[in-house]
Amino acid sequence: MSHPATVDNHHSDGLSLRYAYRPSTEAQLESLTAEHTCLSCGDKGQFVTGDLGPKKQMASLIYYRGAMKCQCGFMNFAYVIINDLPEEKKNQAMPSRVSIDKEINEGNIPDYRMEEFLQMSAACAHNEDFDEAEAYIKRCLEIDPDNQAALYNLGWLCTKREALQDAVQAYKKVESISDNFPSASLNLGYIYQEAGDYQNAIKSYRKFLNRYPNHMDARNRLTQCDKKLAG
Repeated sequence: MSHPATVDNHHSDGLSLRYAYRPSTEAQLESLTAEHTCLSCGDKGQFVTGDLGPKKQMASLIYYRGAMKCQCGFMNFAYVIINDLPEEKKNQAMPSRVSIDKEINEGNIPDYRMEEFLQMSAACAHNEDFDEAEAYIKRCLEIDPDNQAALYNLGWLCTKREALQDAVQAYKKVESISDNFPSASLNLGYIYQEAGDYQNAIKSYRKFLNRYPNHMDARNRLTQCDKKLAG
């Protein structure tokens, strides 16, 4: 796996929307995803499950974000742009190369490095190489200090390394940007509850439960914290 300092000048096929796979036949579509290289173990074609997920569209780009779980246990994600498939051509889809250039020029496609670094960080974390995982996340945050996915992953990494104050700061920043990552509130609840800060744990669990009211673990933990405060 490349070090984050070297990826700025390179890219890996499938890891970002900009450099997504671009099959022109259904057979190529099946082959590309089946032969995608696992980021964690480096093997090809060792997936035990795979799902392309729902078809998505970003302006003129039509694509899938596939999820493939390797035998090593790591969940890989790959982008596949399908503008060039016969069915999409019949619907007058713009050719993929033209579409990609158009969306890059219009600023619609994310920085490919962010998408690659996030996936590489996850692969490092899966292999318990937390130093390298954090290096990728910090490189993400150099590019975009307010990237919620990177901040969320930083919070998770800090928790794994028992740097709990840093984890709290990362999760709080996630919350301050938008409510797109409600799990940040759940994880804050875990940290506060473990530290015996039941009031803040309750606030965090309630914030999470506003989005997912049927989440049993959060509900049970909220009840536990309420009982602790009640004495």
